[in-house]
Amino acid sequence: MIALFKMNDVYEGQIKQLLTEMGYEVVSFYSINSILDQIMNPMVIITPAIFRKELADLSFPVIPIHLNADDIERWMKAESPDIKELTFIASDEEIAWLKHSYTNKAFHMSYLTENQTSALNSSMMYLTPIWLKGFIPNPSMKNIHFIKPTFISLIPFLQTAGSLVALTEEHLRERYQVDAIVHSTHDGVIAIDRNGKVKLVNEHAKILLGVEAEMKGRNITEFIPQSDMIRILEKGEIERNDIATIGGRQVVINRSPVIVKGKIVGAVSNFKEITDIQKIELQLRRKLHRHGLEAKYRLSDIIGDTSEIREAVNLARKFAGTESTVLITGESGTGKELFAQGIHSASSRALGPFVAVNCAVLPENLLESEMFGYEKGTFTGGLKDGKPGLFELAHGGTLFLDEIGEISLRIQALLLRVLEERAIRRVGGERIIPVDVRIITATNRNLEERLNKSNFALTYIIV
Repeated sequence: MIALFKMNDVYEGQIKQLLTEMGYEVVSFYSINSILDQIMNPMVIITPAIFRKELADLSFPVIPIHLNADDIERWMKAESPDIKELTFIASDEEIAWLKHSYTNKAFHMSYLTENQTSALNSSMMYLTPIWLKGFIPNPSMKNIHFIKPTFISLIPFLQTAGSLVALTEEHLRERYQVDAIVHSTHDGVIAIDRNGKVKLVNEHAKILLGVEAEMKGRNITEFIPQSDMIRILEKGEIERNDIATIGGRQVVINRSPVIVKGKIVGAVSNFKEITDIQKIELQLRRKLHRHGLEAKYRLSDIIGDTSEIREAVNLARKFAGTESTVLITGESGTGKELFAQGIHSASSRALGPFVAVNCAVLPENLLESEMFGYEKGTFTGGLKDGKPGLFELAHGGTLFLDEIGEISLRIQALLLRVLEERAIRRVGGERIIPVDVRIITATNRNLEERLNKSNFALTYIIV
């Protein structure tokens, strides 16, 4: 859309007709509030240069029109061919433009801005654009001449506006997409430019900071006097998981520089209340618990005062700090799964799922499909969309294989491949699925004896 702002004295009707014939939607506005009512519509604004200041806070492109040297020469030849001196009244922008383009040395031209017209001299001749009529204290003075550009001299401005329409529509669409993303997140988000001025801020950030005033366009230090974002501008380094207190709330903050062509042009900070993270963790734990994929016990739940128990707990705690595959041996009823859950709960995977399966109670074919899953159509009576296996369910967490000594040599071979390649393939499928799973196993059998009898071959798992 092309908007004509306060163009009622400057060929408004002709410009509308021409642009409409060229296929553009053209709308006229006469106040800034009328433009604000249409702020969601992308537009390029054409206006006399004197009104450009009123539009300074808008993000739309503004094409300012002004008189040029030919307009003035044309008027002088028609109205005052013998003139030797005159004063041109216009905005600073128009004066700068005319000084640059006007080269006639035959007479002297002085300049006044619209703010310097309180005491005009009746003996002087003044020339001014017609759109300044409302800015002149006594516009009826005979020595003040209002002129307007020729219609043909406006064509370059109209062409420029037309060339920017498509670009403006795309820019506005992208801007609203970014705004929608920023304002939809529950994190607080603030972006500043190279000078520390806030360029973007969402409502959640203002709530966390306890700020009700408009932040955009103001320096970040007005709201956070010792803002660490200034350090990001200086050093250009990413900072993750910084814990700070803002407005009595503990928050986790991430900060990143904005770098364009190797130059730091700004910085972005996003922050979240620690209580929000705790709530998410609680929801995750509840979800895992509903699906039976959560460890219920910790190493601190293991009760025992004997040196053997204390040594076993300490050893388990050491293993919890590693990603190693673990084998737990012991008689039935000695709490092997309790130790497995404790190791998981004390590890870096504690927020991930804990999936347990008793390998002794499932026949070979069923154990394979349970562990690796199956694709749709593989089994008669199977789920129509297939089923993920325990390895997939345990992704990011721990898979506990109880009674590992009971699995067949064929399943052992499949399990060994998973341990080596960190990937599985569902039964009946061809797709390779990467998995990030830690394996903890347990058995009450003597595996060394079974190895000697060639009943067990998965030596890789014994650590």
